[in-house]
Amino acid sequence: MLIPSYALLIFAISLGVFGQLFLKHGMSKRPGFKIYDLFSLIRDFSVLFGFVLYGISTLLYLRVLANLDLSLAYPTVGLSYVFIVILSQIIFKERVSSTRWFAIVIICTGVAIVGFSR
Repeated sequence: MLIPSYALLIFAISLGVFGQLFLKHGMSKRPGFKIYDLFSLIRDFSVLFGFVLYGISTLLYLRVLANLDLSLAYPTVGLSYVFIVILSQIIFKERVSSTRWFAIVIICTGVAIVGFSR
C-alpha cells in the first residue's frame, strides 16, 4: 500500500507544479494585475487550468494523507520547489543563480533524509 501512496504523492506534487507553471504563464500576460481584476482571470485558459490542476493536486494530496505520515508527506512536497526551479529555467528562461542551485541541493538532501529515515 505504501508504494502506490508514494506514487500518488509524486503525481500530486507534479500536478501542483504544472498548476503553478500554468498560473505563471497566464499571469505573465498581466504584469499590471490588480486584485479588482480577479474575475477577469476566469476567462484566461492558463490561469483557469492552473487552478484546476492545483485543485486536483490538493484532492490527491488528501488521499495521500490518509495513508502516509504527515511528517513524511509534507516535507516531500518540498520537491515541488526543485521541479519549479528547473522547469522555470527551461520554460520561462528564468535565470537561476548558483545560490539557488545550492539551496536546491539542500532541499533535495533534506527530502532524502526525511524519506530514508524510518
